[in-house]
Amino acid sequence: MKVAIIKSKKNILGWMTRIFTGCWAYHIGFLNETTGVFYDVGSDGRRAIMWDSFYKPSRMQVELFKCKVTEHYLKGMVSTSVERYGFVDYFLFFFRWLGFKVKNMKGVICSEMVNRDLRKFSVSTPWHPNKPPPSPCDMLDWYQNGAKKP
Repeated sequence: MKVAIIKSKKNILGWMTRIFTGCWAYHIGFLNETTGVFYDVGSDGRRAIMWDSFYKPSRMQVELFKCKVTEHYLKGMVSTSVERYGFVDYFLFFFRWLGFKVKNMKGVICSEMVNRDLRKFSVSTPWHPNKPPPSPCDMLDWYQNGAKKP
């Protein structure tokens, strides 16, 4: 499995993220390069989708990083998790970048899910699960600048 961080200059979410964070990374999840299955969190919660049917290489760039998280674990989470996407969290996230102090709400955003899953596999990330979550940009920066290798 690999952590897949998605960036795009051709996507409205990429542009919004760029305006508020300074980088184009707008989504993150786990990719099995062999099967093409991508595990992330969508509007209905955790999901497993076929990568190439949802994400088009002509419209994005992807940064891939090795990770300890297993597909067995992710499949179990898709079938048992009751987490829902945090639309309020997503919008509050942008206020954080404007300097406002915001708290983590009840929903889960993509980078929050990845952070929690990495921590379950004993990866020491800089983001505590009960604090405001990282953005995909935060996680990209962390990986590019010396994240501990699995």
